[in-house]
Amino acid sequence: MKAALLDACRHALKHNLGLRQGERVVIVTDHTRPAIAAAFDQAATGQGALLTTVSVPVAEANGQEPGRDAAQAMREGGVVLLLTEKSLSWTRARVDATDGGARVASM
Repeated sequence: MKAALLDACRHALKHNLGLRQGERVVIVTDHTRPAIAAAFDQAATGQGALLTTVSVPVAEANGQEPGRDAAQAMREGGVVLLLTEKSLSWTRARVDATDGGARVASM
């Protein structure tokens, strides 16, 4: 893993998303971005986060709901990372997570 990518993930979690030690981080990934998912995984656990990773199939279109398990995990996260090929930003799952207080980043 490239040090620059890991450093960028650490910075994003701490400074952009305000990650606190012991907080739940949820990574939703369709495995089109494995290096980014692995770097965020390492950065989050290294900062004392509780990590949940949910694999979803590659969506057919932007805005397609990610599925019940992913939506539930997103509602339970303090920080939610959406690492998918198609955007989940405009889904009900993302809105519910944000309404529940989660800080969400979509990549």
